[in-house]
Amino acid sequence: MKTKVILIVLLFCFGVISHLNAESAYDLNGEWEAVITKTGMFSSMVVANEKDVIKISQQGDQFVGVRTIGGKFVGKNEQMIKGKLKYKMVDEVFVRYLSDPVTFDLSWIDGRATITENGHKIEIQAVVGSTTYYETVTLTKKN
Repeated sequence: MKTKVILIVLLFCFGVISHLNAESAYDLNGEWEAVITKTGMFSSMVVANEKDVIKISQQGDQFVGVRTIGGKFVGKNEQMIKGKLKYKMVDEVFVRYLSDPVTFDLSWIDGRATITENGHKIEIQAVVGSTTYYETVTLTKKN
C-alpha cells in the first residue's frame, strides 16, 4: 500500500512539474530585430556591424532563426541561429558563421545566450573559431 501511494504522489508531482515548465517557458516564435556585431575579444573595437530581421520558429524546446534580409556571409532565408531552451534559459545555442575565408564555407559555432526583458530580448555571444573576435547577435522581439 505504501508503495502505491508513493508512486501515485511521484506521478502527480512529475506531471505538475512538467506542466509548469511547459506553461512558463518562453515562446520565441516570430520576428526579431537583429544586430549582428563582430568585436575584438580584448578590445571593444567593432569590426563589423549588420542589421537584419530574424524569424524564429520554435517547436517544443528547439528553435531555429532564419535571416529575412541576409548579410555578407549568411544570406536571405538561411539559418543564422539554432538552439535549445531549458525552462526560461537557453540550454545550448549555435551561430552560423564563416569558417573558411578562402572557400567561404559556413559552420555552426557554439555560443552562450542570455534571455532578458521577459523573453523579449536575447543576446548570443560566440567566439569565432581560433580568432580573437566575438560574434554577438542581439535580438529584440518585434511587436
